[in-house]
Amino acid sequence: MSGMSVPENASPAVFVRTSSHDLDHYRAQPGNWNVQADQLSRGTFYSQIRSLQFQDLIVYDNRWGAATLIRGESPAGWVMFGGVILSRRSQVSWCGQVASDQVYACTPERQAIEFSLESGAHDIVILVKPDLLTQVAGDTALERVLRAGLIDFRHRGPQLLQIVMGHLLRLEQSPELVSHEVIAADIRAEILAFLELCFKPLSTAEEWTLPKNRRQDAIHLALLQVWQSAGQTSALDMARSAGVSQRTLEFAFKDFMGITPGKYLKLFRLNESHRILAHGDIGSTRVTEVALSLCFTHTGRVSGAYKQL
Repeated sequence: MSGMSVPENASPAVFVRTSSHDLDHYRAQPGNWNVQADQLSRGTFYSQIRSLQFQDLIVYDNRWGAATLIRGESPAGWVMFGGVILSRRSQVSWCGQVASDQVYACTPERQAIEFSLESGAHDIVILVKPDLLTQVAGDTALERVLRAGLIDFRHRGPQLLQIVMGHLLRLEQSPELVSHEVIAADIRAEILAFLELCFKPLSTAEEWTLPKNRRQDAIHLALLQVWQSAGQTSALDMARSAGVSQRTLEFAFKDFMGITPGKYLKLFRLNESHRILAHGDIGSTRVTEVALSLCFTHTGRVSGAYKQL
């Protein structure tokens, strides 16, 4: 498309479509994700993931049936980009900022991350090997990713999302196509060519990142405080860690995540309870002990809230 010489890749391509009701299913996706998922809305969790995997490039189409917060570390050995489909109807936050169809979340490998999704969210994720990104987008591409949490690709962003989603839907209808080396190579080349087009205007732009929003930064710092304390904290301590008043943090949480800091803290502890009980030894893991270890003072109310979630 742009005259770029796309690096050859002789390894076979693999197309996978999976659906799951398991919160931790995302951890099993290709790309060495080291993450945990917390459910933030009532009801049955559901995710649907389509992926196309090359040796040096992986693309996903992710759809989420419940509000979810995913936290952990970006994949080892990959540079990550993520954009949002139908951003007007569903929102994805990325490390305290909002991603969209043109403003892509990005990160180098092994970075602390968190992203939250509303119920019904739909996002596209692209993983690229660092050497391949340099070949495709130039020597400064990795530097940009290191400096930015978000990159504004302008009108090229939505086009890249549509290209990726179109190929994945095509392969879902005719999965045998991925076994044809020429077809697979063409798909890979088109995705990489569009990624190059996304980066081209940035080489001359003075501003290629979005300014940080103070409220979103406060949420990010408050969430880090919860995770580092394993939930043994309070809404007041969350606000102190974020450097804002408790009321300011509450407004920010309601605006950005749809819940209060106290509600998030309760949901975090319930999700931690679920993980401990699900992976503990039957007969030796006591519900009351788990509840107390996670600072639930009214243990009688925990079972009702746990069952409700």
